[in-house]
Amino acid sequence: MKLILTLCIIYVAWCLGSSQSYFYEKMNHYGLGNRVIQNYRRLYNPKEHPEPLPTTADPDPYVRSPYNNIYQGARRKGDKRVYNNRFDYTENPSGQQLFCRGEFACVINHVAAETDGGIPTLLRGGTGYRHFVVLVRAPPGRPLRGRVRVFCYNYTLDDDLPLTQIE
Repeated sequence: MKLILTLCIIYVAWCLGSSQSYFYEKMNHYGLGNRVIQNYRRLYNPKEHPEPLPTTADPDPYVRSPYNNIYQGARRKGDKRVYNNRFDYTENPSGQQLFCRGEFACVINHVAAETDGGIPTLLRGGTGYRHFVVLVRAPPGRPLRGRVRVFCYNYTLDDDLPLTQIE
């Protein structure tokens, strides 16, 4: 008797627990032949496309990056400049590129690569490291002008090493 009563309670609990999906389907008339989208014929428009379709014309020309300067980190009062490279190269029909790199005895606090029309890229290192590599490129027919500056905290990691660049 207890077994039958237990099975009945389990069956009723199962029916009530799984009835949510059944009542939801019954309420929205799913599975009874009714369409989910009631009037689907209104959505189909057999007329021709009103505007001409896009063609396979030449793609838009290359759009240059709007960023001529990059900055990483923040300057603080008392920071020491450990790298300063000014450059001014004339235009070249094949373009220009310049690598600036350095390794220091201090942790870099701020990197600034500023150009007139060039595209600077920080390749390795930078703020939080003791080294950096910056690539500055100019497109064909444009001069390459600007400067790269690197600042360190006002202390060194090793007292016997200078704050300037390690050769």
